[in-house]
Amino acid sequence: MATPRGNDPILDNLVWSDIEYRLCDFVDRFQLPQIVKVTEGYYGPTEDSCIGADQILTIHSVKTTGKILARDRKKRELNIPLNCSQKVELRPEDFRGIYETVEEISSIPTRFVRVTQGFFSMDDNSVCLNPGDKLEMINIEFDPVGKEYCILFHNEERIPFRLPFSASAGFQALVDGREYYLKEVVSSSPKLPLYFQFTSPPSITKCSSEHVFNTGLGVLSLEKVYQDATVICTTKEGNERTVVSCPKHLPVTINVARGALSDDKEYVRICRTFQ
Repeated sequence: MATPRGNDPILDNLVWSDIEYRLCDFVDRFQLPQIVKVTEGYYGPTEDSCIGADQILTIHSVKTTGKILARDRKKRELNIPLNCSQKVELRPEDFRGIYETVEEISSIPTRFVRVTQGFFSMDDNSVCLNPGDKLEMINIEFDPVGKEYCILFHNEERIPFRLPFSASAGFQALVDGREYYLKEVVSSSPKLPLYFQFTSPPSITKCSSEHVFNTGLGVLSLEKVYQDATVICTTKEGNERTVVSCPKHLPVTINVARGALSDDKEYVRICRTFQ
């Protein structure tokens, strides 16, 4: 972000007022686009996260994006776009990590589970569970003396099969077995916090930032929905323009050109040339 001020005669000849604004106040008060000079910059951990003093910016617009604040099991924060394209599954509020036997899931308060560790029946070649399979528990069945001994399941193709209580695998409890977009979760479940997990598998071959959000994050707690405002700017050095984006509430102070305060027609024309 820290592009140095270029030798542009139009920008270099602007006359600056003595009035300074915080970035967040300026974009709320003035109609955009506007040309400003940074008087107090921001110096982040990397060069790309810095905005240097005396830098001239053309502020074009403010983009508002809905986001959620979530936390993982280690209480680390994740800020996830509300329009994220990966779907999620809801977990019960009193979820446990992994249930390791069929008998353990017989008493959970929900009917749906996701397989996390596979199972193959030596007695029935047709019963094979793979990690990622989603099952619905239909009924607990009893032996001739009235003792619980197995669960009747349906798989995702609605094919019934039975697993004895003693069968060992890995299961995660699901609220309802459905998959949702985050927007749907927020609109249908106003009570927070709620617990969810992404359904997509981890991807190490694709570069899209959305693939950061995957099942490898584990169960997350959705704690808050908020609007994140980003200011879109450009800087100019010679004939090259660089797009700069930063949070609206970044602690940056800017100086406004006199033309912006007097509605000067020449200043308005200059702003439009940089749109």
